[in-house]
Amino acid sequence: MPRKRFFFRPMQRGVAMHHPSMHMDASFANWPTKNIIVDEYSIKKRPGYNTTDRNLGAGVGIQQIAIFQLNDGTRMTMYLTPANLCKKETAGSNTWSYKTDAYTTGTVSSITGTTVTGNGTLWNTNDAAGNKNVAANDILIIDSEHDPALEEDGEWIRIASVTNDTTLEIASASTTGTGTYKIRKVYTTPTNERWSYAVVDNQFFFTNGNTNLQAYSGSGYADDGDTSATSMVAVKARYCIPYANRLIIADYGSTRDPLGIAWSGEGDPNTFNTTDDTSAGAASFLETGSPITGLGVVGAQLVVYKQNALIFGNRTGVSTDPFQFSKDRPGIGCIAPYSIIPFLGQNAFIGRENFYILESNIPEPIGEPIRYDFFRIVGKTQAEKVWGYHNADDSTLNWFAVTTEGNYTFSWNYVTREWTVFQYNDVINCAGKGAE
Repeated sequence: MPRKRFFFRPMQRGVAMHHPSMHMDASFANWPTKNIIVDEYSIKKRPGYNTTDRNLGAGVGIQQIAIFQLNDGTRMTMYLTPANLCKKETAGSNTWSYKTDAYTTGTVSSITGTTVTGNGTLWNTNDAAGNKNVAANDILIIDSEHDPALEEDGEWIRIASVTNDTTLEIASASTTGTGTYKIRKVYTTPTNERWSYAVVDNQFFFTNGNTNLQAYSGSGYADDGDTSATSMVAVKARYCIPYANRLIIADYGSTRDPLGIAWSGEGDPNTFNTTDDTSAGAASFLETGSPITGLGVVGAQLVVYKQNALIFGNRTGVSTDPFQFSKDRPGIGCIAPYSIIPFLGQNAFIGRENFYILESNIPEPIGEPIRYDFFRIVGKTQAEKVWGYHNADDSTLNWFAVTTEGNYTFSWNYVTREWTVFQYNDVINCAGKGAE
């Protein structure tokens, strides 16, 4: 009996059934490759995950992992949680330390039960940004009892209320010591919003729409930056990005304006008021009426994302009128503010009906193999919460979503232009690569 020979083509798409057989059950073609990666004609496991080696406290989630590089080449890893800025430490037994805005004026002269008495303190006085120096929910620690290698919240005493400049009440009775101290301010991140950060002029700026724009110089603690009476840094902003040696902020103001952006002075990211620096300025984009959903830089262009439009700005070379917003693309916008991923001088993002990349000023759709099922299992509310991450080691752009079928990651390889889909048991809050 003659033998039959069967020829198999090299594996290229794994179980991705982009063009299934006519006799194949249609349900087999719902997704491209799931939970595996096809690379060089072989199957590999999908990426795993692990928690950071810095334990930031029970139940504390991290929203951003950022590299802050100074002009002298010093690099440091920063962690942004919903309530704090933390810095990775490597010296001695330290693992990390708080860099959140702190108040240290005067001394603590006594603690009796829940009453703390200060000497030379101004706890109930407004700072230059118009906020109280100390507020309920801030956290106190006496310097002599502070072990910087153990920065857990349990090491600090939570403040219940502030009576006056020299008296405050703590949440539970304490017999801790007296002397110099720190009161660490606790940030609040609005529901469904995240931190945005930018490095400009040797400073690490970060903002979340609810806290005055913060600046950290690499030593000491973060603060409101230039808090002079005429400065606009002492306002809230949802987005920030570096561009043209300036700090750009959007959805900003003491009452946030979701249609406006502002830019700092050139080489002066702490100054936004034209009275202080004539090269600072602002613009409002009223044409479409939809809110700004993010900022990006593509090549030499500044991109202002709106829900249903893209606006492009270019430099003019005139310091007092530095930007010209001469191009806009109505109809396609970004619905998920934290889905914007910068990579290789380009941007990628999620629109209302597809995934897109921007390498000039024309958005290119890339989500055809998955977009129907993505929007089928990711409702509008969850789609707006999707966040993205560029994994340069694997040449992939990864979007994390909570779907009706579980916690999925939609991964696009920009070299092979292939999609894969991963499923995880846990909700993944952020991903990043720290300083080496």
